[in-house]
Amino acid sequence: MLRKGKGLTLVEIIVALAVFAIVVASLLPAFIFVARLNVVSKSGVDATAVAQLEAERFYAYSRNYTYAETLALTDVTNDYTIVTVDTVTTLTRTDADVEVTITMTNGSPAAGMVQFNVLVELVHNTQNALPEQVDTILLFMLT
Repeated sequence: MLRKGKGLTLVEIIVALAVFAIVVASLLPAFIFVARLNVVSKSGVDATAVAQLEAERFYAYSRNYTYAETLALTDVTNDYTIVTVDTVTTLTRTDADVEVTITMTNGSPAAGMVQFNVLVELVHNTQNALPEQVDTILLFMLT
């Protein structure tokens, strides 16, 4: 075979394409996994942001209102379904994307304190992302 120019032969190009295809085929599952992981991570970050926002909202209420006044606020009664059993109050709200459950235990861990828990679950959880949670203890105003 005579070579007159400084180019690649057809066989060399086909071999190079075959090697490239093998490399791409071996890396493709990793790219797909990382893309799915990115979607799950974004869902988790979004749910954590909602939980943090709710925790900060109730922290602000605790600085300005008593525990009973907080549960009677229009913002709270309009946004949440409230169920109280003994010292445990559960507030639930479902939006288009998330379901928020707030559990407040009055007098826990000690008198005058409220154990506060926010649990945020995704409504359309197609990626099986775990629920996100924020826990704290609030000291509401005394009368």
